[in-house]
Amino acid sequence: MLSIYRYLLVAFVCAASVLILRYGYVASTESTGSKKARAILVATLAFASFFVVLPLWWIGYESQLPVFEFDGVVESVHVENSSSKHFSAELSILTSSGGSITIHVSDRSRGWIRGQHLRVRYYGDTGELIHALFFDANGNEEGVANRTSSMTRALSVVLGLFLIGGALFRYKRDPEAEIESDGDQTMGPLYDFDQPQLNQEGQKQIQAHTDKVMARQKKWATIATGSFIASCAAVWPFLAGYPLHRYWDTLGIFFLFVAMVLLVPFAISLGWGISFFFYARGAKKIDT
Repeated sequence: MLSIYRYLLVAFVCAASVLILRYGYVASTESTGSKKARAILVATLAFASFFVVLPLWWIGYESQLPVFEFDGVVESVHVENSSSKHFSAELSILTSSGGSITIHVSDRSRGWIRGQHLRVRYYGDTGELIHALFFDANGNEEGVANRTSSMTRALSVVLGLFLIGGALFRYKRDPEAEIESDGDQTMGPLYDFDQPQLNQEGQKQIQAHTDKVMARQKKWATIATGSFIASCAAVWPFLAGYPLHRYWDTLGIFFLFVAMVLLVPFAISLGWGISFFFYARGAKKIDT
């Protein structure tokens, strides 16, 4: 099964790279038209797929690895990279049965010291730490350490989905790839506020349109903001120092992923809200 995952990875990387090169070349050489627009879409989707497929592939690959757990004492710590962003260390742990096992950790922790009693869960083939539970001299639990790579993968998936959504929206808006290629076209405002003053009927139409859009934006902004705040609140109990931190690698990561997904509509609704605020303020100038 692991070999199948490796073959699938190679096949995906090769296919995506070919699509990026092939359609990227078409997009850069074609003039405006549906062929250019489709080439831009395919090249962008192929590029964005790396951010989605690779993290999901790695999750699937790790699901096939054997997982082991044991109790022991840290015998030695070899720090390969001490930077907080790219921390890497090898722990030599003396097991309760008298053996010695080397574990790789990618997250800094106060528990990586010689003589620390701990219980470790790790992937057998790679030796990568999954979870560590620390004990004091009396055998009482005094802390935990969880791998945070799942958070990075979740962020990558969210970024990829955002790029894919942007590419599809752009293609739907401009299926002939004319906007960015025609130097004479500009994305002008819906209403030109520098034009001569409109009559009373025109002012009423603009005001009605403004009120309608404002109500819709408020509705979606309220839903997006409330959902995002609720998802952040759900993550809080799983953070370090809080009672549910021991479940961080299961439920905590899930709620964090939900919060990161909801960050996208929250940011979009916030941007639209700010943009429409200036638009509505400009619309009021028509009456003056």
